[in-house]
Amino acid sequence: ELESIRRRKQELLGEIQRLRHELSEAISEVEGLEANEGSKTLQRNRKMGMGRKKFNMDPKKVRKF
Repeated sequence: ELESIRRRKQELLGEIQRLRHELSEAISEVEGLEANEGSKTLQRNRKMGMGRKKFNMDPKKVRKF
């Protein structure tokens, strides 16, 4: 009886370690996606800024695009 409890405890501790590892991988993956999403927003903002600059320089020319 006592031996089976100890065995089960070791199994549970191993499973906890595995789940912690999976959780840390998932968190780092989400952080990577958030960083990637932020760079997309930054690129979009830069593109919009360039569009505004070109429009302010020559509105008629930009309308052709």
